Amino acid sequence: MKANEQLPEEHRFDRLRVDVWKLASQSHLSEDELIERLLCRIGPELGVSRACYNECGGDVVVCRSEWCSEGVKPSRGSSLPKPMVEQLLGGRCAEFSAATLERELPESMPANEKIELAAFVERLNLNSVFAVPHYADGELEGLLTLDVCADATEKPVWSKMRKEVAMDAVELLAQGLAQRRMERSLRRSKRDLERRVAERTKELAGALEEKKLLLVEVQHRVKNNLQFVDSLLSLQSEHAQEKDLARILSESRHRVRSMAMIHERLYSTGDPVHLDVLDYVQRLGTYLLDAYGTDRDRIKLNIRVEAVKLDANRAILCGLIINELVSNALKYAFSGKQSGRISVGLRRKGNDCYTLVVSDNGKGLPLRFGVGVSRSLGLKLVGMLCEQLNAKVRVSRKNGTRFEFIFGEEGYSRR
Repeated sequence: MKANEQLPEEHRFDRLRVDVWKLASQSHLSEDELIERLLCRIGPELGVSRACYNECGGDVVVCRSEWCSEGVKPSRGSSLPKPMVEQLLGGRCAEFSAATLERELPESMPANEKIELAAFVERLNLNSVFAVPHYADGELEGLLTLDVCADATEKPVWSKMRKEVAMDAVELLAQGLAQRRMERSLRRSKRDLERRVAERTKELAGALEEKKLLLVEVQHRVKNNLQFVDSLLSLQSEHAQEKDLARILSESRHRVRSMAMIHERLYSTGDPVHLDVLDYVQRLGTYLLDAYGTDRDRIKLNIRVEAVKLDANRAILCGLIINELVSNALKYAFSGKQSGRISVGLRRKGNDCYTLVVSDNGKGLPLRFGVGVSRSLGLKLVGMLCEQLNAKVRVSRKNGTRFEFIFGEEGYSRR
């Protein structure tokens, strides 16, 4: 007969455990919503007058949320000193009866605390209390109290099964609260990190903009200085008495001008670091054709440059190489009124490699020619530029002359 009476209660308590687990698993519920719904679920099921969740705040334990049966006086906001509660609990679940409370109190408890506790019991009209604490890192964090009031029509007996249900509920509640606090801490940390990243990004953006302006100014000054050197060389060449000296000064002007054009483009585009190679090569080619008084109907300049950008250092080296080889082709590749074609190409080869090609269909180079060992100053300069660019060079004499330079993103040699 006794087993039959317990069977429905076992089923109810099993369902209660499942419902509490489901509540604790609902991450969208706030801490207050979770506590409130849990109390509303376990209070009626366990047949108590009042189910309270008490939270430790500093040196006191305060009732944070509660469920009360009809006609029961609320206790929300009531509190007891934390040391007193810890002394009563002794680090475990505890059951107290108002009738025997005075005898069960520790002898070491001060008289004023005993009076305060008796007043608390009388104020809340308590008959009995079952208290289930939960701890975090050895510290009392919260406390579930299940109160039965003195005027309650039914006073449930705290059987082992009821106590186990209450302890399971507190364990699940503690896990749910810990999870929500951890998530709240993570969200707070995320917001703080995002704020700090935004602030730092703003600082870096400001520093980058300042650096960019300084670089633009540097490019502007370098351009002006090179143009000044260009003008000096122009004046010197005009007053040179010897043809060879005039030619040397003129060729030096072209080299200076090829560098000045790079700094001019870096300044005018607002990007002081990267150069639009196609635009630059077109301008340089036009300048060289005009400088050498080339008949454009007889000599064609084909530019096949992909839309790539190079940093200023590599752009200067490539510009000087193009200047020397195009100039050399314009001077020596075509004799008399021979027509011909000069081609300049630059393309990306893979993700980190470039190929620069300068070719012509003129009369070609001597058989014993070698880049860097030629007696020509311009071709010696090309060899030096190749070393600085860390480029591999290939020379072909088939159908004219073809120079191919292969260089990478990395490996620029500062000299």
